[in-house]
Amino acid sequence: MDAINVGHNLVDFAWPRHYGRGPTSVGPWTGVDAAVLSGYHSPSGELIFGVLQKGFAMSSQDLTQIAREIVTGYSTANWTALKGLFTPATIYNELGSQRRIQGPDAIIQTLQGWKKAMTDSQGKVISAIASGDTVAMQITWTGTHDGTFTGPTGTVPATGKRQTTPAAMIVKFSDNKVSEIHHYFDMLTLLQQIGAMPAISARM
Repeated sequence: MDAINVGHNLVDFAWPRHYGRGPTSVGPWTGVDAAVLSGYHSPSGELIFGVLQKGFAMSSQDLTQIAREIVTGYSTANWTALKGLFTPATIYNELGSQRRIQGPDAIIQTLQGWKKAMTDSQGKVISAIASGDTVAMQITWTGTHDGTFTGPTGTVPATGKRQTTPAAMIVKFSDNKVSEIHHYFDMLTLLQQIGAMPAISARM
């Protein structure tokens, strides 16, 4: 018998020593088809990774990890992996720019626009907490404005200036996929840092 950690509960199941389909017994869920599972095997045939794709609730820790992968996917420009986290109708609500985008392709296109404007931009998750089907993350975004930026004030040519912008991201899940992203950040501060808007003088 092979073993797999699903939702951090170790269960045994009969898994054929090759890719493909076959009858499976997963803990109390006897007779589950192997197609429900996705797995990768080492050359020796040992199952090294498996994930329940649908029908079984993930733990808070699992959902938090998936939410973190949104930031990782953007930072590494791994658009294929990032798109794979979304449902066909995922909503991206970018509060900083007042944009609401729906659908994986449109969301990826929007995020690619940020990446083109700041090719070295990346996010660091400072903290993350999950409750039910929702994960909240505190993020710090950094990057150099080395490409054309299109935002609420129009198009801004590259200035070569660095920006560091704190943000919060609320991620909601449905069937273990990302169904909603609500992204909060201070657009005014970001624009001032890259020279797209004059800084506001402090008042006494």
